Amino acid sequence: MLRSISIPVRYENLIIPNPRNAELDNLTAQEPNNLTMRRKTISGILLSVLVLSTVNAQSPWERIAQRPSTLQIERGEKTYTTQSFSLTLVNASQTVKHLKPLSDRSFDYTPSERLNLRDKDGLYHLGDINLTLRSGVKGEWRRFSTAQSRKPVVCLPIADPVLAASDLEQTLPADIPLN
Repeated sequence: MLRSISIPVRYENLIIPNPRNAELDNLTAQEPNNLTMRRKTISGILLSVLVLSTVNAQSPWERIAQRPSTLQIERGEKTYTTQSFSLTLVNASQTVKHLKPLSDRSFDYTPSERLNLRDKDGLYHLGDINLTLRSGVKGEWRRFSTAQSRKPVVCLPIADPVLAASDLEQTLPADIPLN
């Protein structure tokens, strides 16, 4: 049984002489070279733009580092120990600085090694609260977050088994429809 096999052939660089017009033949012969040169030039320009933009690009963490600190780590922290974990809260925000298992204190569930860089508005920490609310069934949804524009929270008195409590009024927008 015979099978037919087709082999693709590219004709783009094939130049067929035209005896009627030698001048046209010379232009046709130069076109592939011009096309190749154009492609190489465009590729070189694109590569240069990519390299230069990468060199001059600022990493997101460098831009974040320029923003002012709002977590107020300098106001202190409190550490609590349970049967299984060590928990450290930042006093000004009542968010988690460290959450470490007692079985391995070298491990931390939070990115605490970057806390001095992540202490800006808009960067979330364990303990931040996001609320999405609307009035009625057809009202417009509104978003509120404790991470959006940080202000110090007011710590509230606690009793067992509560470890920490705070009034979030200062760190939430004034127009939030909750008390």
